Amino acid sequence: MVRYTSNGLLDTSWGASGIVTTSFGTGGASARGTALDSSNRLVTASTATVTKPDLTPGFDFTVARYQTN
Repeated sequence: MVRYTSNGLLDTSWGASGIVTTSFGTGGASARGTALDSSNRLVTASTATVTKPDLTPGFDFTVARYQTN
């Protein structure tokens, strides 16, 4: 995820030079939606590929909330 300033530049005060990467599961993950909560924090919903206890692949639903700084 990236965050931009009001003039369209990467906001280098957030994450690593304006970029945040979050890993979920044992495989890939895909963001499905992003919104701002009432405290102006980003909330992202995604699906993640996981390995089930019986070693078959599956999917989990994930939610991450990011602080403003």
